[in-house]
Amino acid sequence: MRNLILATLLLASTYQTAVGEQTREWEYTTENNRATITRYKAPGERVTIPDALNGNIVSSIGENAFSGCILTSVIIPDSVKSIGDYAFEGCNSLTNIIIPNSVTNIGNKAFKNCIRLTYITIPKNVKSIGNYAFEWCTKLTNITIPSSVTSIGDGPLTICTSLTNIVVEASNQYYCNDTYGVLLNKDKTTLIQYPPKKDGAYIIPDSVTSIGSNAFACCTRLTDITIPNGVTSIGDAAFVSCTSLTSIKIPSGVRSIGSSAFCNCQFSKIAIPDGVTNIGNSTFKDCKNLTNITIPNSVTTVGDFAFAGCGIMTNITIPINVISIGRYAFGGCTSLASITIPDSVKSIGEDAFAYCASLKSITIPTGTSIKGELPSHIKVIRK
Repeated sequence: MRNLILATLLLASTYQTAVGEQTREWEYTTENNRATITRYKAPGERVTIPDALNGNIVSSIGENAFSGCILTSVIIPDSVKSIGDYAFEGCNSLTNIIIPNSVTNIGNKAFKNCIRLTYITIPKNVKSIGNYAFEWCTKLTNITIPSSVTSIGDGPLTICTSLTNIVVEASNQYYCNDTYGVLLNKDKTTLIQYPPKKDGAYIIPDSVTSIGSNAFACCTRLTDITIPNGVTSIGDAAFVSCTSLTSIKIPSGVRSIGSSAFCNCQFSKIAIPDGVTNIGNSTFKDCKNLTNITIPNSVTTVGDFAFAGCGIMTNITIPINVISIGRYAFGGCTSLASITIPDSVKSIGEDAFAYCASLKSITIPTGTSIKGELPSHIKVIRK
């Protein structure tokens, strides 16, 4: 009997120690006997996530749970149903992760900046992949999207600079890939993601009407693009840092161009089609070779940083219906010597003409308000 009591006490002590160690490794919340991991606290590089914590089934990995952790491999148990936003963001030593088929949701930027992750299998029961889920996974070379996926957010593979091919299982009812390995929705009206390592020219399918946000972001090997006449919208940062793209023709049917859409591109001229009403924030920022741009009278706003850093652009005419010019809109346009501002403009943002060394004078309508002060070398003429 005495030995039995001692054995029982020893077992209880061992259990309490294990629970204590487990508690020290994990922060988590519980609801209805289900646990959500909120933070991994231990220094281990090889991690096997438990399927239960103190009797609570681990059903989800929460927001930022492993973000910035020094991990090389992770095994997720088949009790887990969802991987939250930023869950493994910045795990830049992670080379291997095993995701079970129980997972149905991968959150926004869940694996952002996992720069050593060379391969990942999206489980066959995943239904949704969040915005920028694998952004900056620069060693991923290819990826397969299973038939179960019904929702994919913006730019899921943005700046995956080793990615050459995206495959969608043929039985998927919502998405597909074309012969170039480009990700589109099933009826091919929305282009979602172009593999960043693809070389040369690309002709967008005639069926496409919308180019998604970050669709071609940092596709530095893209040398030529043909946009079909049916396209009506170009998303935020759609062509940002396409540094080998030296020319582009925007079809006449385009009505919407997103912020940063052509930021850091290298073409020398561009014509914005009639019908576009807004030049968004940073749309042409750092287009260092841009010398000639045609802006239609349909445009009513020029956003913050819209043309900032266009260093060799010498003149620009603001259309007669523009009512506002944003902050730093022409900042750093060091060669800009002439600009025409129409009577329609009601406000000019702070530092709109900062570092415009060649701009000696500017004529501004009497009723136009200016935030802050213009550089001292620019003479202001009120009309």
